[in-house]
Amino acid sequence: MEGKAHMAIGAALGAALAQPYTQATTYESLIVPLAAFTAFMAAGLPDVLDSEHASGRDPVGLSWSSIQRDARKARRKSIFENLLLLPRALAALVVDLVAKIIPHRGPTHWLVTWLGLSALAVTGAALLHWPLLLAYAFGAGYLSHLLADALTVSGVPLLWPFSDRKIHLLPGLLRFRFNSPVQWLYVLGVWGVTLFVWRGELTHAAAALGTAALVR
Repeated sequence: MEGKAHMAIGAALGAALAQPYTQATTYESLIVPLAAFTAFMAAGLPDVLDSEHASGRDPVGLSWSSIQRDARKARRKSIFENLLLLPRALAALVVDLVAKIIPHRGPTHWLVTWLGLSALAVTGAALLHWPLLLAYAFGAGYLSHLLADALTVSGVPLLWPFSDRKIHLLPGLLRFRFNSPVQWLYVLGVWGVTLFVWRGELTHAAAALGTAALVR
């Protein structure tokens, strides 16, 4: 599955997880976008760390093709805007080095890696007194990437080190290639579930807008 599809699924999951927290936290106005953004970034992380290809790094702006494209656009802009490209170039260089060490759909796609990173996220949130929801959103976003890749023809070695066999969550006829348009059906499905979770709030907001329009 392409990075942008992974990240769209992550954002949907983060928003869905945040729904029960909207009335029970002092972060009410920010908790939904924060959770959605955290899951959005976490869902792209496995491919960013192990992919030298633009498809895995473009969504977060760390592919050389996206940096070069923005550099061409920035020629007519200020020096400050041009300097902003330097951190991205340095980050892309670091990712290049990491991606050469980590094989694609290798360690970043193992369940033990997800468990370790999720535990670190929970620990970090507790130490920094951040809402634990953000750690849960990180875990959900990262896990969604692994499960989504397990829907493709390539599969993923989820059970390493217990088994190096590629795991598939769909029968052969239903599996799709990583860049197939079919991936967007799954994205729409996840967003459909998220909208269902938020149906009460959405209905209330629509009613409020309708009342405001009548008053005018």
